[in-house]
Amino acid sequence: MVAERVLAPGQAETLATAFELLVNPTRLRMLHALACAEELCVRDLYLLLGLEQSTVSHHLRSLRDRGIVSRRKRGRLAWYRLEDPALRGFLGAFDGRAGDGSSADRSSPWAAGRPAAVTESPAARDA
Repeated sequence: MVAERVLAPGQAETLATAFELLVNPTRLRMLHALACAEELCVRDLYLLLGLEQSTVSHHLRSLRDRGIVSRRKRGRLAWYRLEDPALRGFLGAFDGRAGDGSSADRSSPWAAGRPAAVTESPAARDA
């Protein structure tokens, strides 16, 4: 029954907060990189993603404050890892090489790679 499966208000709030992390493209790329690797240091991330060190540090601090990533100090370097296994699995399912638009179903904005442009709602198409 559908009523038993619909999110409760508290569950929806928790899920919406989690999705807020993924709205920022920079943070999404950082989280994806961490999902693809066991650990990365700040230098790895800013070189890999072509970002400023201060930008990477800012986002990592925010993610660490939320408990999404953990930090391990080794000498002068700080190593970061993605702590949430569900988020790691979700992000790990996306492969940056699949963004050429050749094989995924482009009718869905949720398709891996670059999303298709959404020009009209399904209700508008059916009318």
